[in-house]
Amino acid sequence: MAETKSEAALAPARVEEMINADEAELIDVRKPHEWEAGRIPGARHVELNDLPEVAAELASEGTPLVVYCHGGNRSAMAAEALRSAGFEANSLEGGIDAWVKEGKPLEPEDVHVAESGEAAEILHERGRYAPFPVSESEPEAEADSDSEPESDSEAGGDEAD
Repeated sequence: MAETKSEAALAPARVEEMINADEAELIDVRKPHEWEAGRIPGARHVELNDLPEVAAELASEGTPLVVYCHGGNRSAMAAEALRSAGFEANSLEGGIDAWVKEGKPLEPEDVHVAESGEAAEILHERGRYAPFPVSESEPEAEADSDSEPESDSEAGGDEAD
């Protein structure tokens, strides 16, 4: 099974070539909070659980599919299921995480790659997420050296929400 998965996983550079040449349709199978936080330009959002309902529509388009998720696990399962159903489907090797690490573009402008999972979804809904750095050249959130840190009373205080 590992051989099939690796044969069907495409490197970010190859996926970018296919998209630019209109040789594939890119399908994002992540949760809605992940999609909203940041995505690959031109992708279509079809949550993993909704793929069976949308499969007939995808089949009518006849374009090879490349599916992606955060790290590649969900999209590998989705691509395998699509291939079993007769589709030409591959996954993005390493998911959007690998895409970002190679400096590939994301949208919208103010993006971060959301973590996956139920806890991350809840934190995202509450506006309490820690953004994944978009590139290695951008430092992670650091204190601004030009300003004094806020005291608990200035920041609204209570940490136990």
